[in-house]
Amino acid sequence: ASIIEKHFIDSRESEGPDSAFSLEPPELAQLVIDSKNAWESMGAPNFGSTKGEASSLVFRRSVYAVQSIEKGECFTEENLRRIRPGFGVAPKYLEKLIGKPSPVTLERGQPITQEVIKALGLH
Repeated sequence: ASIIEKHFIDSRESEGPDSAFSLEPPELAQLVIDSKNAWESMGAPNFGSTKGEASSLVFRRSVYAVQSIEKGECFTEENLRRIRPGFGVAPKYLEKLIGKPSPVTLERGQPITQEVIKALGLH
């Protein structure tokens, strides 16, 4: 939720149709604090690696050329694999690459980079 609707009343002792479920000043102040904390805890999406994850990249898989691929040659299940280390693009890109022409010449053992993904419009 990004909007909270809440009724406010100076005191519940005041008779009114909404007084039973309205917030008094200290309760509204606490709602503001809790809402701000909840909003800040959501953070922002980060789709890349953090500095703390850098040392564990060798344990992740990524997409690599397992055969030399000439510029213009199509990516296939035979010339691409998901292997370690994780210095290339995420494994989710493998299926998207199959059948597409390589925008660059790649040597055997070379990771597929974000530049290749961008050149193919596969963001």
